[in-house]
Amino acid sequence: MAAGLPTKPLWIPGTKWTFSMNPGPFNIKEHVLLVIILATSGLYDPFSLSVISISKAFYHKNVNFWGSFLLVETSQLGAETATLTHFILYHTRETWQQFKQSFKGGNQLTDVHNRLMKKSMWWFYAIIVSMMALTLFNSMTYGKEFQLPYWGVLPGYFLPFILILPLGVLNATTGQVHNAMLTLSQLLMGWLYPGNPLRDIACQSYSTATLINSISFLSQFKLAHYMKIPPKSMFITQVLGAFISNAANLGSTWWILTTVENICDIKKLPDGSPWTCPNEHVVFSKSMIWGGVGPSRMFAGHGLYSKIYYSFIGVILTMLVWIIVRMFPEKKWIRLINVPLILISGTGMPLAGAAHYWSWFIVAIIFNLFIYKKYKGWWAKYNYVLSNGLNMGIALMALLASLSLNFEGIYGLKW
Repeated sequence: MAAGLPTKPLWIPGTKWTFSMNPGPFNIKEHVLLVIILATSGLYDPFSLSVISISKAFYHKNVNFWGSFLLVETSQLGAETATLTHFILYHTRETWQQFKQSFKGGNQLTDVHNRLMKKSMWWFYAIIVSMMALTLFNSMTYGKEFQLPYWGVLPGYFLPFILILPLGVLNATTGQVHNAMLTLSQLLMGWLYPGNPLRDIACQSYSTATLINSISFLSQFKLAHYMKIPPKSMFITQVLGAFISNAANLGSTWWILTTVENICDIKKLPDGSPWTCPNEHVVFSKSMIWGGVGPSRMFAGHGLYSKIYYSFIGVILTMLVWIIVRMFPEKKWIRLINVPLILISGTGMPLAGAAHYWSWFIVAIIFNLFIYKKYKGWWAKYNYVLSNGLNMGIALMALLASLSLNFEGIYGLKW
């Protein structure tokens, strides 16, 4: 690419600034930064887009674009209890030791890499303060459109502050990011203020985006620390990628919502239409269950689904495994039982069905059990490349099907 791009610098009119379309060959650190900014821009949709989608498509509310833009920018039960219990039983001691060292100054600052790469925290404090200020401004200016007053934002920031440590440990040890905020924030707002479905989903968007983005940014900073990438470059890359992602996703979502007729209305759409919005239907159902009806009427002792509280069995299962590990320390395989990881597998429903789980299970057994045992060299070299290839194949086929079939009015097979 460096050999084919023009090398002549371009001048910005009215300024002394110039830039080049040819930055030259990238080193490995620049490649990592480029991958991170692209991944940050396109990996996940902002969670607050669901609020905007169901507001316009299901509740038929007239939502202000700039209020939606501020919402997207500022936001970015059994498994939950099992995760907290697992963290308390297995990681409390080491966490407490690190916590004491961080307050005492500890010896972590004597590490040569920490001293060379240590930077001021005011960048992160500036992001926190500015985003909270914009959030409060958005709530006071456009709060009626999303039923979210300024005080409703506070739980969205407070809950991730409590859960980021145990969920970060789970992500570091298993590679899975479980979003406990999807349930806890809705449960809290539904108990406090039932009858406000959009308020419930808006609060969930803030808590969800705060938690997921925090863990994602921490993992990227960890990678940058290992590769000696300057924190300033990583910080700018993450912020720029998040801004591009929010602007692109909101722009495309707003365009689709305002141009596609009968979007998300299954009864009025043609058979096989790609605009049935399965995820938004799930979010809409959640908003009615947790926010509209409220958990006090759905899940209390006199409610229709009162037995849902048995899902807190995650505490008992985690403690049971921990006790068995202490009773039989020679049984190494028992230590590999991770109750939160097992219970988290069900959080992909209802969008994911039985076919998805069986496909994941079969692929995992073949490559992470049989091939790992017999062909470890091949597994070490190609397993993760194959994983990314399968994901990329789905994305490319979806794009190809949209361009070649959907634009011609062909939405699916009719056997």
